[in-house]
Amino acid sequence: MGIIAVLVFALINCNYVLSLTIYNVTACRESSNLCAELHLDKCSNNSMMYLSEMKYGRKNEPDIISCNETEQACFKDGVGCCSNSGRDCFNNYTARNAYDIYKMCSGKSECVSRAAGHVVHCFDKYAWTTYSTIWHSCISVSDVIRFCDDAVTSTK
Repeated sequence: MGIIAVLVFALINCNYVLSLTIYNVTACRESSNLCAELHLDKCSNNSMMYLSEMKYGRKNEPDIISCNETEQACFKDGVGCCSNSGRDCFNNYTARNAYDIYKMCSGKSECVSRAAGHVVHCFDKYAWTTYSTIWHSCISVSDVIRFCDDAVTSTK
């Protein structure tokens, strides 16, 4: 009976996490203006971030315009270095960059970080990514079970 209760509990909570609103934040790699900042700021003070996906993106060379221009040019639909397009090449964050974002942002209500970059194989060549995108949700603090807090004790 205990295993069935655990499975039901897990399915209910998994469904809750999957039904949350998912936000995405994009920033240019190595831009000198605000385009390079990932602003994860959608959560209220009584909620915390759940980071679900982190990817590097690279545009095909003809689609790239300089990210060192104005901030508006960085996100220009379809052609800005930081605008997502179905024609872009995507790769998952490396373990190191993912860990850095988790360490800095996970469990907080807001976070600002610089976009990470990585050399990836896209469009038949190796090149640096042009932007990063992070997907996250907000989870109520009251719904989080903290296993390592003082409230949890072990018996010996």
